[in-house]
Amino acid sequence: MSETSTKRKRNGPAKPASPAASGPAGSEFEAQVGASYLLALLLGSEPRGLPGTIIDSVLFQRASEGYPLDDVVIRAHDQVGAQATLEIQVKRSISFTASDEVFRSVVSQVVEAARKPDFWGSKHELAVATARTSRKIDGPYQDVLTWARQIGSAATFIGRIDQKGVASDDMRNFVATFRGHLKDSGFAHDDETVWKLLRRFQILVFDYTAVGSASEALARERSARALEPSDAARGGDLWRDLMGLALSIASKGGDRSREALRNDENLKGYRWATLQLHYKSLAVLAADGAAALADIRDQINGASISRAARVAEVQDRLDIARYIEIRGDAGVGKSGILKHFALQAATSTGIVVLKHERVTPRGWAALRNVLSFDGAAARDLLVELAADGTGLLFIDNLDLFTSDERVTVNDLVRAAATVPGFSVIATARRKSGPNDDVWLAQEALDDLGRAPPIIIGELDDAEVEEMAAAAPALAGLLSSNHPARDVTRNLFRLARLAARPTDAPVLRTEIDMADEWWGTADGPEEGRRERARTLRNLAEQAIRGIATFDVSSHPAASLDSLTRSETLRDYGHDRAGFRHDVLREWAVAKYLGIEEAAFDQLVLTSPAQPFLARGVELYSRSLIEGAADHSAWSALLSEVSGPGIHASWRRAVLLALVRSEAAAEVLKTAEPVLTAADSALLNELVRTTMAVDAQPARELFAEAGLDVSLMPDSLTVPSGPSWLRLIAWLLKLDDKIPGGSIPAVVDLFTSWSVGMLGFDNITPHLLRRLYRWLTTIEAAWKRGYYRERSKLFGGVLSADQIGSLREDIRRGFAMFANRVPDLAVAYLAAAKDREDREQIASAIHKFRGALAAAAPDELADLFGAALIQEPKKDERDDDFGGGYRDRAFTLLDSSFLPVSPAQGPFVDLLKARPETGKRLVRKLVDHAIKAETHGYNGSPETIEIQMPEGVRRFLWPHTIIWSREAGSRYHAVTSGLMALEGWGHERIDAGEAVDAVIADIIGTGDTPAAYLMIAIDLVLSHWPASKTAAVSFVANPQLLVMDRTRQAREHVEFPDIFGLKAIQREPTGPITAASLAARPSRDASLEVLLKFYTFDEEADHRERAVALLEAARATLDEPTPESNLGDPEFMVLHALNQLDPANWQPREVELEDGSKAEVREYVSPKSEADHLAPFQAQAEESLLSVHVHKAAATLLDNPGRGNPEAVKVLVEWARAQLFPNIAQPDEEGRDVAAWSLGETITNIALIAMREGDTELRRSNRDWAHDVFARRLSQPMDRASGMLDRLQFNPLAIAFVGYAFSLRDRAEEADVRQLLEIVSNESSAASRGLAASAVAIAKADERILKSVVRCALKATVYCDRNWDDDESVYEARKKDMRREVAAAVASELDWLFGRSGEPAWPDLPLRNPLARRGILLGGDPVRPRRRRMRPETFVDSAAAGRWLDGLKNVADVSQRPWLRSLIEHYRPWTHDANGGSLEEDEDLDQIPTEWNDAYFNLLAACASGLSIEEVDQFALNDIAGLPFNARLSVIGRLVRSVDVIYLDTQLIEAGVAAHIRQKLAQAVRQNYSWSRFAEDRSASVETRIGDAISAFFFHVYHGGFAPPHCYLVSDVADKAHALLPVLETLAAEAPTILIATELMTVLEVRPHPAQLSFAIAVTQGWITQRQDFEFWVDYGIGKRLCKWLQQLLDAYPALFASNAAGRDAIDQILAALVRVGVPEARQLETKLTGL
Repeated sequence: MSETSTKRKRNGPAKPASPAASGPAGSEFEAQVGASYLLALLLGSEPRGLPGTIIDSVLFQRASEGYPLDDVVIRAHDQVGAQATLEIQVKRSISFTASDEVFRSVVSQVVEAARKPDFWGSKHELAVATARTSRKIDGPYQDVLTWARQIGSAATFIGRIDQKGVASDDMRNFVATFRGHLKDSGFAHDDETVWKLLRRFQILVFDYTAVGSASEALARERSARALEPSDAARGGDLWRDLMGLALSIASKGGDRSREALRNDENLKGYRWATLQLHYKSLAVLAADGAAALADIRDQINGASISRAARVAEVQDRLDIARYIEIRGDAGVGKSGILKHFALQAATSTGIVVLKHERVTPRGWAALRNVLSFDGAAARDLLVELAADGTGLLFIDNLDLFTSDERVTVNDLVRAAATVPGFSVIATARRKSGPNDDVWLAQEALDDLGRAPPIIIGELDDAEVEEMAAAAPALAGLLSSNHPARDVTRNLFRLARLAARPTDAPVLRTEIDMADEWWGTADGPEEGRRERARTLRNLAEQAIRGIATFDVSSHPAASLDSLTRSETLRDYGHDRAGFRHDVLREWAVAKYLGIEEAAFDQLVLTSPAQPFLARGVELYSRSLIEGAADHSAWSALLSEVSGPGIHASWRRAVLLALVRSEAAAEVLKTAEPVLTAADSALLNELVRTTMAVDAQPARELFAEAGLDVSLMPDSLTVPSGPSWLRLIAWLLKLDDKIPGGSIPAVVDLFTSWSVGMLGFDNITPHLLRRLYRWLTTIEAAWKRGYYRERSKLFGGVLSADQIGSLREDIRRGFAMFANRVPDLAVAYLAAAKDREDREQIASAIHKFRGALAAAAPDELADLFGAALIQEPKKDERDDDFGGGYRDRAFTLLDSSFLPVSPAQGPFVDLLKARPETGKRLVRKLVDHAIKAETHGYNGSPETIEIQMPEGVRRFLWPHTIIWSREAGSRYHAVTSGLMALEGWGHERIDAGEAVDAVIADIIGTGDTPAAYLMIAIDLVLSHWPASKTAAVSFVANPQLLVMDRTRQAREHVEFPDIFGLKAIQREPTGPITAASLAARPSRDASLEVLLKFYTFDEEADHRERAVALLEAARATLDEPTPESNLGDPEFMVLHALNQLDPANWQPREVELEDGSKAEVREYVSPKSEADHLAPFQAQAEESLLSVHVHKAAATLLDNPGRGNPEAVKVLVEWARAQLFPNIAQPDEEGRDVAAWSLGETITNIALIAMREGDTELRRSNRDWAHDVFARRLSQPMDRASGMLDRLQFNPLAIAFVGYAFSLRDRAEEADVRQLLEIVSNESSAASRGLAASAVAIAKADERILKSVVRCALKATVYCDRNWDDDESVYEARKKDMRREVAAAVASELDWLFGRSGEPAWPDLPLRNPLARRGILLGGDPVRPRRRRMRPETFVDSAAAGRWLDGLKNVADVSQRPWLRSLIEHYRPWTHDANGGSLEEDEDLDQIPTEWNDAYFNLLAACASGLSIEEVDQFALNDIAGLPFNARLSVIGRLVRSVDVIYLDTQLIEAGVAAHIRQKLAQAVRQNYSWSRFAEDRSASVETRIGDAISAFFFHVYHGGFAPPHCYLVSDVADKAHALLPVLETLAAEAPTILIATELMTVLEVRPHPAQLSFAIAVTQGWITQRQDFEFWVDYGIGKRLCKWLQQLLDAYPALFASNAAGRDAIDQILAALVRVGVPEARQLETKLTGL
């Protein structure tokens, strides 16, 4: 029946209906399903739901003929002619739940079918066809049906369904619902009947309704295949006609055979292709697949387990991607899960199963021949299989395929990627690393879409319980106290143990099992010797990498016996292989133990293949399990640790200690060597275990359904039991853990707890150990001396290492302190009284959540004590500037930047213990007020608010804005108030009453107004829930006025003067500053709520508000004519007017949809309107002025943004203003408005000259020049020239204005004015040269030179000799000014043809001195020379700013005079940088601004020079400078050359490389370089840090922010020529700074040209640095692996086994694994497949 037909009765079977009565009502989905079977009939394809058959006919709507599920009925036959029937009920939507009437109806039809006499004796299938939702939804139901078909008895089936932890609730509910519907239909509903019916029932899912339907796409393609090639373009038409025909046939209750369908009148226009019946090929494929699946053993003692949770994961993944990988260690059952899905899919569609030795090798062509398939391409075969978009390709054990087999696999994978809806499921070893599909066609996997891999572990407790219930005979083996418990969690090992006699000796470990298997040759005593010889021979071949053996020379009896015992798998043709890869590994291990020369057959110089590594590991276990000492194991470790041996072999031997099921005894045996003096081996064991036996945490937690968006990629968690075994041993070792291993053990403990999220039973024990170490360290810290600290833990750790360890332990303890609340209380209570409590509070600042839960009171007390600083005795406010108010809080307060509710412990405390959280906030607020009012003895200002409980006083109104970003100088206070607000929002959002939350937050008694703002936020943000609570606030005129001001400043952006926002990061948290800023209160004020009370249905709200306002009005004076809405006296009247309904008039408005609606609009009464009219006019004028000021300020520093019309408007406005008189900046009562007006008019004058068109400039030139003259005649701020912009710099603005006006007129008077500004005593005009140099050069190139000469001349000043009279000094100053004036005159004479060109002015030598040092012992320092006081000196910073102004015209090809400028000032630059000092002397003052500009210009002038010329012109003088000046110069010059080399073609690559090489050599020729290169800490001396960063394309920020890389992807390839220099520096100095910057450079654009460079550098680093901090803490190892992965993805040939550098890469990755880089292990094993 169709969805639109009449529903059947609930009870009893439905009566047969005539075709007309039950015909469809035009359902498109039903038409698509029917058409799909008609298409299969046309093509001779297998029908969905009846694989292995050929359709004879398709029937529609045949309920009246005994087909209850009658929408579509398929009659078919198989290869031997046996008949088969499939009845399908089409239901576009069905939920299979108890409440679903559709499902009830379907089951009643199933019952009716089952009542037919011949039903049980024939192949008669029943199905419901439905639209695709998601596999997550229908997956459990499909699993039920698969279990029913695969499980051999009703009792076992129902037992598994009923078992908790085995079947899901959805599965149980499905069976219960099915059973209930059977009962309701009056049919048998016992277990046997339910099971038998479910074995016949199918759920066929079609995705026709999905966007981009795969079923639809395949249907159209297959329709085209039904037609002759010349007619194939009409495939879409045929599909539509088949849909229509299906509906037509169904409406008549008809049917079609293939012949009748081809001759149907509706299809007459089509030319049919020759019928190609592929069923024989498909039968061969199905047989091969069945054989491959049969090889997968998924039962033990006749029982199997469901792995329901893992199956559900696969279903989830299939909803998001088409390539799914199932990973797990050997024997965990990953192939069994693949088999489950293959069997499930095979019930309704064709599948392909690929397995080693079951695959036709050498590609599709060979496979096609084997199948006798007459299609051309592999895609044709898969399209045939995926007739409805549900095809599945299964690939079992990626690790085992041979190279020839891989060709075939890849051909099919590529084909699958092109077939809509076709998915691929593969299995692989977990220890091969994630995504170890490297040999698969990567582009095909990309097209399929890769899902995160699914990791299968050993049996968990629920699965153990299921297995014990399914196979009671195994219960003993599976019990938690069985000696072999650790072995039986692996399905493969469990199966072998289960096959042993019950009275056989107990096998505790895998080695015990391998010994027995090898010793018995897996069989009885009879024939053992022949079997043993066979196994030994096969083991010898296996160790050489052979997986499939030629066994023609072995006795048939031994081969048959080993095959029967399932040691071997017979492939036929005298070929065999180990049935399970674990057995191959056992064979390798045992062969190594009996054959002395076996190791000679291993290629130890190459990475160990996974099965060989595990074989070596197992052999290593055998040497120490049960051994009296570690000598044999240690000897093997030494044997695989020699020079040239790849580290993976050593790793296998080392990990044997923790991978053994007897690890407790094994580690005890190895304890002497592990805890030897240097403890290096124990450190290696810990780091290697953490790196190898780990998986990315994101994968694990994503599988658990957790949000992993904020989880770092680098976080890993344990995989397997190795970590736990190692931890258990370490806990027993306790105080005997070597001091040198404590840092590694702390990392292990913390990483374990992180991986377990702290919820496990081990974490509390780890925390107690961490606590003991922490308190031991802090006890030594309290004593204060480095020597005390360095004595800790046997004195093997330096004081710096102890300090770093302290932070690591404290962080690990704080993260999970809630698991040991007693220790948390003790630690925090002690910390509060320590002198270093600030440091402790700062350290736990970001890890306080668990501490807040464990010890809220103690945490609050610690932060209170650490933040609050009490005033010193007799301290006054004016002491040291701001006095006590600036020192009220400790430096810890700066840790709360940027202010945020997520800062500090506030939110955590408020949630864990609200009273404690509120107490801490109040304590800090009270202390801040105490500081603000320190020394004030008067009464506090107040705001009184009539609350329901009475009048409340809110003190200190200025604190009302403290909860805003810039509202307070106290960052912890603001953060605490923000947290209080956010907590209030959360409570109201959760359903608490607004008034109750507000009452709780503001507390009782007199309260600081800081909390009043929070109350206002809650009222405004939770309207109308806050309607009752808000009355007290909106009916207070004083508060209305204050809040109006607050709302106006909400979105004012405060200037970030020091650029701190770029380096500040808000912590993550449930409440953030952004979430508060998004609350409605930020865009509204209390005043807007008045209108809602005016027409409120609850009149008492309005009446109460009016009453409160009238009461307030009685206490206020009458408003004066000057009163406005900023005065309570007028605001109270306005509020009452708002509450008067008479002042609201109706108005019609048009809505977005075009409809009309009536609204009420407030209209001021006449008295109010008249009063406000003057203010309105002023406001409009003021608003225009504000817009002009803003526009002028914007255009000033953003040339080109203004259009001519806008400029014209600005000029008209400015000319209408009178230029004001501006007082001195330091005069009291300075008129800020007048100053602002003068600045704006001046700005507009410049804009007119720069942006205006020719006419505007001509008509306003004189006015603009007059404005400049007026402004320059008035006082200016001395600091105006310090700003790196034009704004607030009148001299620079006037200079730029005059400069641009030269475009139209460059008369002598105009040029004179320009040069006189340049020669002003203040160099502030220098900020204008960069903005106008191009314009000046266009007007007259010579004027630009004159400007520079006059400017440099004006930077020379007369030195004040305090021994001379004032008059002498003044006279000398006048002489200097006359010289400057003369220089201006000379320039004008030259410019206007009256004399020759003046020379560049000379600058007086600086006579620099060496910086004084402090003598700490040794030889006396060199006597400091006395500075000879010159009569004149140069302001090098000002001179540098003028030179910097030439940067926009620094094209030496156009202006060769720039080189003469550089040449002229080279001697002065050399002198100023200490050229006369000794190399080991530090210059006392480096001319930084001059150097920046001079060497930037020098770099520009170096373009076009040869290497020899560059040396002479730019480099030779630098090496002789004192080292600190040399570093400053080098950093600047390297970056300047980079800009030109990278961005232009002006400097050749060879020249750029030579400059870098020579400057690098100048850096390396000093002891400071050696000291830097040897330093292993993260600290860097600023001067050398800046120079080094320049070599690596970075700008160093002195440690205040991370270095910034200026190399970009577009030009990154040009940097390859410079890599040799970087290699030299990086190899000599493996510092954290160089490593992090170098990795950033490589990451800009990974390229093959970088690989050899990276290899060489990394090899050097590994030789010199094997510390965890470098490779793991600072992420160098992870970043290197990620970069290599990017290269691998883009250029796989670089990593081929025979590629140059591959051996080096293998060695590097092995070394990184050894120091604990898990990503190295993942990449290492991925490369194994290449």
